[in-house]
Amino acid sequence: MSDQTLVNIDGDFSLRPPAVQHGTRVRSLPFKRSFLVSLFMGAFFCAFCTTYFMSKEFMGGPEGNLFSLVTSLFLFFFMLAWSAGVSLLGMMFLGTLFGGETTCLSSGKLVIRK
Repeated sequence: MSDQTLVNIDGDFSLRPPAVQHGTRVRSLPFKRSFLVSLFMGAFFCAFCTTYFMSKEFMGGPEGNLFSLVTSLFLFFFMLAWSAGVSLLGMMFLGTLFGGETTCLSSGKLVIRK
């Protein structure tokens, strides 16, 4: 048997710095950025945001019938779900532009935080 120690790897995503204990080694790693990935994600983010500017065309005036009510409710909930997806895509885009990686090593546990 060789003298190897088991290290638990815990991948974690957070916007705040990791909570570390006394004696923990914290090191910021160089984050390799890809210009093409950032450009691709920025283009997708802009393309998916155009829906907000075009949604006024789909909303009709109040006609007072059931179809207009159902259409308005459907578009409201669709745009609500669309906003969740676009905000996630925006966070990923900003992460590729400004993000970094930090590792923390303490007592047999390695935490990699992006």
